Order: sequence, then C-alpha cells, then structure tokens
Amino acid sequence: MSYAIEVGRVTASIVDRRGQRFEAAVFLHTVSPHLFAAETVADRLNDPEIEFLPCEIEGRTELLRLAAICYVELAETAPEVERSDEVGAVHTRVRLELCCGETLEGELIYEAPAFTDRVSDLLNDRPPRFVLLASNGRTLFVRRDAIDRVRL
Repeated sequence: MSYAIEVGRVTASIVDRRGQRFEAAVFLHTVSPHLFAAETVADRLNDPEIEFLPCEIEGRTELLRLAAICYVELAETAPEVERSDEVGAVHTRVRLELCCGETLEGELIYEAPAFTDRVSDLLNDRPPRFVLLASNGRTLFVRRDAIDRVRL
C-alpha cells in the first residue's frame, strides 16, 4: 500500500563533502508539521527527526544523507532571510572555509538572545544543524559540521 503525501519542490544546488555539486529538486511538505505554513528548506534541513533529504536528481528520486551535505544553495532569497529583520536576527559578515575545500562569504543570519549573539555561541550550541548564509542574492544553508574555519 502506498500513501501519497502532497509535496512541493524547491530547486537547489547541493555540494557534498567531497566538493561535488549537483542540481536537485528538494521535496518539501506543503504544510509544515510544526507550523501552519509551507515547509521551508531550513525546516527540512534542521528537523531533528530527519536524517535523509528526499529530492529528485536527474529525474530520479534519491535520499541524501544530511551528514554528507556540505551546503545547499538556493538561487533566490529564502523566506528566513526575508523575515530576518522582522524577528531581530543577527547579521554578521563572515568568510567560511569548508571541509569540501570551498570558501563562502556573506552574512551569517541567526536568531539569538541578548548576550549570546556571538558567532561562536551559534556554532558551539547544538541546534541548528544547518546555518543560514546570505550572499549576493543567494541563500545558502551550510552544515555546521562542514565548517572548518570562520573569519569575521
């Protein structure tokens, strides 16, 4: 028996920890299990119950282990970036050196209580699994464990 679940798709470039880049359509729930809105890429990547990312690559459905992903890149601005000022998110300019050999630059965007808003607080705390980086109109979700060095 098969159970159909209504899903949407978001096109993304995914870079794995070996530095291989591929285009994928990431499947997202049309209604988030935690909110009464469409699930976002950040929701899916940071859901503690998700270990594999369902997506379509070259016309085939595949499941990618989240621990094998270095970062996910969207060509457009994600909803989290658009509403970051509304929620008082911290914006810190950074340069990230990643385990896949790439270097990314942009604004690290995150919510943090007062006095714990340093980048080190974000990276040393457990959640989230993927951090948000805005760079030249693109949105990147970088796996925290893939970051080798941060330059402020």
